[in-house]
Formats: sequence, structure tokens, C-alpha cells
Amino acid sequence: MIGPSLGQLIPFTALIVFIRRRDRLVGRHVWGMQLNGPVTFDLPIGQGLSGKAASEGVAVFNGDPKGDGSNLEAVSVLESYGAGLAIPLFGSEGLIGVLSFYAKDAGTFTKEHLRILQALTPKLAQSIENGFKFKQAEDRASTDHLTGLANANALYRHLDQELAVSKCM
Repeated sequence: MIGPSLGQLIPFTALIVFIRRRDRLVGRHVWGMQLNGPVTFDLPIGQGLSGKAASEGVAVFNGDPKGDGSNLEAVSVLESYGAGLAIPLFGSEGLIGVLSFYAKDAGTFTKEHLRILQALTPKLAQSIENGFKFKQAEDRASTDHLTGLANANALYRHLDQELAVSKCM
């Protein structure tokens, strides 16, 4: 889990890992926020703290986190935060996402925190990119390339899972 590990280096209250989907950023991993149900973090590149980091390709330091909400639920969650730090994540084919940190108090993040994150983000981006590649390979291995339907290997794996569940009952 990324939150507790980074929490030892950076004083933040919450974080969101945004993943690039065409011209948008979608929050795929949300940690530390008190959410009262499903809240979607989805914003256009260029909007808010994280969108600006994505569009300009540089970290945005001690910015206003409220702009990272594109719907009422997300804005209401982000209103309780006074500072944000967003740093873009680049992979082998360009921007893959943004790592955004939020803190209760304005001015929480220092240049030292930014320096630490700039040293860590290449490894984090590589890990995320490797995860995408693994998921693509896994999907290709379980799908017939002609029909797009599940192949025999996928059906056998599913059968094994269902048999394991039935044995536990």
C-alpha cells in the first residue's frame, strides 16, 4: 500500500493516484479520505491542482486542492484540505498519471518534500506502468484473439475458483 509508506516521508492527510485516460485524470487509488460512499475523482487535464500538473508536466506545490473535484461529492470532500502537492508520473510513453497529496493546513509541504517525491516518482511511475502491462498481458492470455471471448484457459481458471469456493461451504 502506497499511503502508509509515503506517509513516513511526507506529512499528508490524504492522497489520490490519478491515472490518465485520454484527456482526463481518473482517481484510481484514494487513501486517507473520510468518504461516506462512492466518490468519483475524475477531471479534465488542465483543471485543478492535479490537472495543471498533468498539462504542464511539472509539480504543483502548495496549491488549492478544491479544484481537483469535478462533482459536488468530490468538492465537498476536498474542501477540508488547505494544501495540495501534485506531481506528474511519466512512463516510457509519456504522462501516465499524477500523484496528488493533500494536507489539512495550508503551507504544509516544503521544498524538501518536493525533492523527495521527485526522486521517488520515476520508480512509482515504473511500478504503475508495469502493473498496466501485466493487466494487458493477463487479459490477452484469457481472451480468444479472434472472437474476443474467454478462451479455454480462462474458463478452466474460473471453474477452479468456483470449485474452491464450493469446497469452503
